[in-house]
Amino acid sequence: MFVRSVFEHDVKFNEIIRQLDFEFHNVLLLPFPTDKMIPCGEDIFYRYDIVIFMSEHKETTKPAMTQTPLVLVRTKEAYRTWHDALVKVNRVDRYTIGARIDETFLSLLETIFRATFAHDKFEKLSLVSEALGKNDLLKFFLQIGWEQKAIDHTVYGALILNLDEVGRMLGGWKKNLQEKTPTNK
Repeated sequence: MFVRSVFEHDVKFNEIIRQLDFEFHNVLLLPFPTDKMIPCGEDIFYRYDIVIFMSEHKETTKPAMTQTPLVLVRTKEAYRTWHDALVKVNRVDRYTIGARIDETFLSLLETIFRATFAHDKFEKLSLVSEALGKNDLLKFFLQIGWEQKAIDHTVYGALILNLDEVGRMLGGWKKNLQEKTPTNK
């Protein structure tokens, strides 16, 4: 039985080689050893190393954020926190103050992103100043949501801490740009 299956595989292998030889008649095919080409039962059924490798390295391979500025990363983390908390906000507040907070968050992310890739220093300074204003407005809306008990105090605290850090980063960025940008006196 085993010899018969090996013989059948050998015949199939030779048939494949003939077909390749016919299709690629100008390409030289080196003879392949048949014992290396035909997988054995152990090779097929006892290959747990691939599954183990994939399960071990699932969380360790993260995309590198080499060119993304830290202020944008921190703002995205704060938005992720907000987005997870938005589901827990009751329906009336979700579509009023929650929608306004979400809109301001996305606008802040867009402004920071645009400022990151702006080439003109005056435009970059204007966008960073606009982002600072949106950051303060966002903290104000979050405070209103917290005072109305629409936002949990732990989520509010985490968001305010993240947005304070974003505000400090934006302030430092603005100060750095003001030093580099000539002013009209």
